[in-house]
Amino acid sequence: MRNLKKRIFDITKGLPLSERESQDLAMKSFISYGYAVLLKAWCATNLEDGVDFYASKAWNPDLDKRIDVQALADAVMLYSEIVGASEPFTDVLTRIYEEILLDGRNGEGKGQFLSPWDLSLGGAEILLTESDIRSWDKVKMIGDDTCGSGSLPFGVLNRIYNVDKSKLKYVNLFLNDVDELACKAAALQMLSVLVMHRLEINGMQLHNCNVITEWTKTDTIMLGFKKPEPLKDDGLFKMLEIFTKFSNQCKQEFSGEKSKSPVFSS
Repeated sequence: MRNLKKRIFDITKGLPLSERESQDLAMKSFISYGYAVLLKAWCATNLEDGVDFYASKAWNPDLDKRIDVQALADAVMLYSEIVGASEPFTDVLTRIYEEILLDGRNGEGKGQFLSPWDLSLGGAEILLTESDIRSWDKVKMIGDDTCGSGSLPFGVLNRIYNVDKSKLKYVNLFLNDVDELACKAAALQMLSVLVMHRLEINGMQLHNCNVITEWTKTDTIMLGFKKPEPLKDDGLFKMLEIFTKFSNQCKQEFSGEKSKSPVFSS
């Protein structure tokens, strides 16, 4: 992880910024760009017939023109290699995210404190027995409405993978966080594992909102996809009609076709 941190810091090396400002900008650029790259990589092999898909304009990284773009690309490449070499659904990003963006700030701003990886693994082992997982025969919702960079859901997914990875096809992730950058970090982690290990889950909905005051709003979804459900009678996604509404537009954008009403900004 030391090498990855160094690569990330190289993104803003030499800029006329304080150390904290430089590291913050480097990490935010890395997450935003990494999310965009891995989202496109996932779409390249998953946007097939029957897959509903939506992504908000947040996918398009608004990068500072002063950063070192080669260092940025190198950092994302190294991160992808680490994910590929790690056990699927290993939380690679949370500790680095916390060290760079949160340590020493005592939760100031949005009051963020992220779950340690060993706690996520231990909690998943307590909540999900092997017999429970092996008995799954329909879609199951795994949710976290204050997901941060995704440590707790990753603990559950790691548990499922190690007990019976064939049951991942029944997993529908439901994630939310009030911080857009944390949402991007969670999406980056999930997409990188699915891409690098060629795994599939049934679906994911990632929302960016204050779950207390903004939950009833209709424009909070940042990323979502839904694959055909293993059981036709499972009505888990009836609440997400927005997927069907925007799916074709998003597919056109990522396949290079022209859309009259583009969902993505150029």
